[in-house]
Amino acid sequence: MGKFSFLNDPEQVKRENKRYEQQKLKREANSLAMEAVRLSQSNHIDQAREKFSEVLKIDMNNIITYRHLLLMSMDETNSHDSWGYWNKLAEKDPKNVETWLLKGLVEKKYNKLDSAVENI
Repeated sequence: MGKFSFLNDPEQVKRENKRYEQQKLKREANSLAMEAVRLSQSNHIDQAREKFSEVLKIDMNNIITYRHLLLMSMDETNSHDSWGYWNKLAEKDPKNVETWLLKGLVEKKYNKLDSAVENI
């Protein structure tokens, strides 16, 4: 069987096309997310939020977006949004160390640190 033998299987072609389209959308979402990050770093917060909204319309699982929305909400001292974004992040990327580092930052910011002493 050759490299392109899957072309004889219409179902495989559909799967490959779908996978290609998903990758293309993911790249587009990541590009928009990075543009939003640059906007937020330049203190264009409202424009950054708009871009992040566009990203989530394309890719509801975009980790970059949830991380930066979390950080932006912490800068605004918005506890409710911070925890909401952290919960989304934990749902989407629970095994990433940065997710748990961000939880510690949120807890510290809002004085909700977990404490082993509380469990004694």
